[in-house]
Amino acid sequence: MAQPNYDPNELVGGFTPVQRFFLGWANCWRQNITQERALSLLTLDPHGPNPMRCNGPLSNMTEFHEAFGVSAESPMYKEKEVRVDIW
Repeated sequence: MAQPNYDPNELVGGFTPVQRFFLGWANCWRQNITQERALSLLTLDPHGPNPMRCNGPLSNMTEFHEAFGVSAESPMYKEKEVRVDIW
């Protein structure tokens, strides 16, 4: 449900509401660990590495590509035809 006076183009800190949503998502997956620990977690943790858990879904979302103007030169770019779209 849209909020009264919601402006999808309002910038806060230079970012739109949609961009801030994606930045919040990325913030949830941040971690500061050594390379050694990250490699250790590959064998101990049943979950994928945090960078993949963050960037994998986003690179498949058209909304992410549109929000940030992701170009074909970007590491986050994925051709629309190969993006996973479950729903």
